Amino acid sequence: MPGTRPRTPAHLARLLLARLMRWFPERHCIFVGDSGYGTSETARFCRKHERHLTLVSKFSGDAALDEPPPPRTRRTIGRPRVKGQKLASPQEVVTQLRHRRRLTVAWYGGTTRDIELVTGTGHWSRIGQDLVAVRWVYIHAATGTHRDAYVCTTALQMPPNQIVECYTQRWSIETTFQACREYLKLESPKCYGQQTVLRFTPCLFGLYRIIVLLYLQ
Repeated sequence: MPGTRPRTPAHLARLLLARLMRWFPERHCIFVGDSGYGTSETARFCRKHERHLTLVSKFSGDAALDEPPPPRTRRTIGRPRVKGQKLASPQEVVTQLRHRRRLTVAWYGGTTRDIELVTGTGHWSRIGQDLVAVRWVYIHAATGTHRDAYVCTTALQMPPNQIVECYTQRWSIETTFQACREYLKLESPKCYGQQTVLRFTPCLFGLYRIIVLLYLQ
C-alpha cells in the first residue's frame, strides 16, 4: 500500500506466530526457518513468549555473542551497561576446539546421517537491539556432501540432536508446498498490489491453516 512501510518476511512471520498463539493458547509450537526468518527480532519475540514459542533457525558463524550485563551497584556511575564481556563467535569456537561430538540424527528425506557437532550458548547482540539468549550448534556431516551449517534456538535446554532434527524436518513442509504448487496449481502472487493479495490470500490462508492443524494433531 502506498505510504506504508514494507514488511519483511520475518515481520510477517511474527504476525502469523502471534495469530497462532491466539488460536492455540494451550499449545507450544516450534518455529523453524532459514536465516531470512531467524532474525534477532524473531528470536527476541520467541524468547519473550517462550511458554508458547521456540525458534530453531539457521545461524551465522560470525554472529556477535556476549555475556549478560553485570548487575548494577549503587556506586556505578553513568548509564547501565547493555551487554557484558564479548564471547568468541561460533566460528572461532569451532576452529579452536579439537574434539567434536559425534551423533546419528534424522536427516533430510527421512534418512539418517552421521554428524559431528559443537554447541555453545551466548547472548546474541545486534546494534541498537536488546540481547537475546540462544544456543547455537555447528553441524558437520561426516557422511555425504552436505556443507557445514550453524543452527540456533531460543530453548537453551534443548538437546543438540533435537535442534538438528527440528531443522532438518522443515524439508517435509517445503516439499508439501512444492507438491501444492505442482498438483493444486497454487502460485505466489506476482505483485503486492491490494487486489492481487486479496485474491490470493484466501486460498493460501486456508492451506496454511490445514498444514498447521495437521502438524498439531
